[in-house]
Amino acid sequence: MLTRSKPLAHARSHHAPELLVLLYERIVIEWPGYGSPTTVEWEFAPQKDGTTFVSITESGFTGGDDELLKQVAASTQGFTLVLAGLKALLEHNVRLNLVADRFPKGLAER
Repeated sequence: MLTRSKPLAHARSHHAPELLVLLYERIVIEWPGYGSPTTVEWEFAPQKDGTTFVSITESGFTGGDDELLKQVAASTQGFTLVLAGLKALLEHNVRLNLVADRFPKGLAER
């Protein structure tokens, strides 16, 4: 089943990305990104043991070599934290608070 939503507002941007959902298989959004929009795709693959393998791909990065490396590293770190937190919540009902702990208020970003 394919579902297309109205644009969603992003917490840190006035940009309204479009969301595409293929229920139980795929979610694709336009992400405000790092100065220019990127495309983020979540793919869900059911496994024989009843679990689901989640794969996230972000594409459309722009900039020079150093900028691209920073963007890819930040994206990988961010989505890894989010997936780890979701896994802990779904499998063990534990809220790790990883995103808020990654960027605590009052601590300068390095």
